[in-house]
Amino acid sequence: MAPECAQSTVYFDGSCPLCRAEIGYYGRTDQAGALCFVDVSEPGAETPDGVTQQQAMARFHVRASDGRLLSGAAAFVEIWRRLPRWRWAARVASMPGALAVLEFGYRLFLPVRPLISRGLGRILQRGKQDGTRSVTGQAGGTMSRFLNWFFRNRATGEITIAQMPNPALWIVLVGSLVGWALHPPGRTGANLDCLVKAGLVVWAVDELVRGVNPWRRCLGAAVLIYEVSTLGWT
Repeated sequence: MAPECAQSTVYFDGSCPLCRAEIGYYGRTDQAGALCFVDVSEPGAETPDGVTQQQAMARFHVRASDGRLLSGAAAFVEIWRRLPRWRWAARVASMPGALAVLEFGYRLFLPVRPLISRGLGRILQRGKQDGTRSVTGQAGGTMSRFLNWFFRNRATGEITIAQMPNPALWIVLVGSLVGWALHPPGRTGANLDCLVKAGLVVWAVDELVRGVNPWRRCLGAAVLIYEVSTLGWT
């Protein structure tokens, strides 16, 4: 039975080493007890209303303190909002379009999660066999180091998730705004769509090659893969 609490309730897949490591990190960071955790992989675990155990294990869910059920990127943002050390990330996620980008990245991550999880599981298993650290402590330390490595700006040393748009992204933003506001017909509209797509490709390649941290490079790779996959090869 799920623990009763007024805080946000985090439903996580405890059979996934990567998920356990992340939840362990959040649990230690949550000094105020703002979160409670439910391992939905346990037999008989209570899942959110309308969500099967398989669905709860396949996609991250959080029940906010106001009763809203959030999933995917929005669920992570709710956790960040409740943790003082991560509220900056929640503020970044509240920027226009940021949540959509995070959700897109999360959906791209889901297919490779099992591979990453297996790799982390092997690392933790070796540490357990060595007997040098507890599995829980090693998992949390691994996750903390991973987050620091993933988001740390290699140039400034600061945590960087979003940056000011470069010229290519400004073209995308202005072109998208013009298309949304004017709905230009015919060839004009088609040319505008091509301009926006080309701008996104240029921005994505630039991030992939010159991104300031692995997060920005992965973001560029994800957008590039999406844009190439949606090209009309006719």
